Amino acid sequence: LRSYSARPGGGHRLCLALAEGARDSLPTTHSQVRTHRLLVPCTGAAAEAWSRLLKPSLAREVQRRALEAARSEAIECFAANLSPLLLAPPLRGTAVLGVDPGFAHGHKLAVVSAGTASVTAHATVKPPLPPRGSGSSGGGAGGSRGSSVHDGAAWGEAVRVIAELCDSHGVGAVAVGDGQNSREAQRLVAAAIAATRRGGGRLRYAVVRENGASIYSASDLAAAELGEVPLQHRAAVSIARRLADPLSEFVKIEPAALGVGMYQRDLPAKELGARLDAAVEDAVAAVGVEVNGASPSLLQRVAGLNRKTASALRAHIDTAGELSSRESLRQVPGIGPKTYVNIAGFLRITASDGAPLAEPLDATRVHPEAYAEARALFAAAGIGSGALCQ
Repeated sequence: LRSYSARPGGGHRLCLALAEGARDSLPTTHSQVRTHRLLVPCTGAAAEAWSRLLKPSLAREVQRRALEAARSEAIECFAANLSPLLLAPPLRGTAVLGVDPGFAHGHKLAVVSAGTASVTAHATVKPPLPPRGSGSSGGGAGGSRGSSVHDGAAWGEAVRVIAELCDSHGVGAVAVGDGQNSREAQRLVAAAIAATRRGGGRLRYAVVRENGASIYSASDLAAAELGEVPLQHRAAVSIARRLADPLSEFVKIEPAALGVGMYQRDLPAKELGARLDAAVEDAVAAVGVEVNGASPSLLQRVAGLNRKTASALRAHIDTAGELSSRESLRQVPGIGPKTYVNIAGFLRITASDGAPLAEPLDATRVHPEAYAEARALFAAAGIGSGALCQ
């Protein structure tokens, strides 16, 4: 045998597609075995052994190896697509309104606070549906949405509710899910922003990926975190938090539901989960975790913390308020001296109101054990503490 290859080529997507087609009994291509042209043709028992036993066995072996390579490549592709989501810059220091677009049941709204990202309000608005066949473009707040007085009243009420939420809770940004009816929800939000007391000002909205939000809202994790929030509003909370802190929120979603790769459900769940954990660990090591706004799902991925200590840390912040320094980590039950040394370098402290910290280095990746050396280096370079706060 000179060579043996699967035909046709095309990367991991084609290989996985062929495997899925074969599993569903769909017509598919076959592997080809090429023999060296100088070999004497087999006859008799040798020919039968080749055609009936050896050739099919080799074909299955190469298909198996190609499928394993395709799965490994798909997992790496998934992790490569996931990393930009995890490393997207967070929106600090402002409350966020999340909008989960809908049709007959209306748009679900939820406001999360700055810093801890706790839910402060939730509501539902039911603006009139667009006319059939009208598309999703054109028109203003009171334009082609509907010609009847009832439609205009419903639209105006939806605008009023959203504007009132923005004004009363100091919302600085609005996150709109990119699912069905997102375009109409964006038009509604734009009209509501213009109707706020600030007249828009610096208030803006962003379109946020909502893959997996519905699955998360019905999960046990969501029930534990958002037990007081109605089930239908939990997806809006997740959308708002994805804008406020993508790293902390995306780690809660099952990898197959994130929509950042193909054939996730055909990949080995254990290997995919391990690669996802590695991607999250890389992200945590690269940028650290803002402890006051991090979820237990993210905190437990910090080196030195487990599920129990992460839950205790989150509960301490929720009850006692935001941590003002890394030293206050020592007051959390379950975090002893050794655990503090392990986790301090990965956890960042920032004030939700933007106020300067007593120790500016608490917001950096510098470990507390190296603060003295860092200050000496800054002093030698002529950098004062005021510059560090900036």
